[in-house]
Amino acid sequence: MTLAAPLTTDRTNINLISVSGNAAFIEPDTGTWHISTASQVERISTLQQFYEIKQPGDVFQFLYDHPGFVEVVIEAVEALRNEFGADASLELELVRDPETDTTELFALVKVDLDPNTALQKLQEFDQNWLLDREEITNGLFNVDVTFR
Repeated sequence: MTLAAPLTTDRTNINLISVSGNAAFIEPDTGTWHISTASQVERISTLQQFYEIKQPGDVFQFLYDHPGFVEVVIEAVEALRNEFGADASLELELVRDPETDTTELFALVKVDLDPNTALQKLQEFDQNWLLDREEITNGLFNVDVTFR
């Protein structure tokens, strides 16, 4: 029985189904499935309202594997818009560091600011908001700016 319409992304369909009354999602590439609460799946899928998500299937899996990140990433929307302006566009992207073989989630803020101003705002954001969440994210959630 289908719990909700599949999340359609640019390269991946994440199929949500009901298993013993709980939400489950099926990884399209491997066919394996994971049981989750409907609220966890719904919270992750709400991120599409605020962020353009690069490789959404991979980002969804990363957030599913790191459930504490979801609230931080949602909270970041307001904090980033307060710092960079309401018209700042937000993206989520996974980046693999080949030297350490770790994967990090990046929130990219697209701005129309002078580079020095944008970098100063980024530094203030890191000091005033992101570092306070370091214990939750273990350094695997980062923010950077890009320019339009």
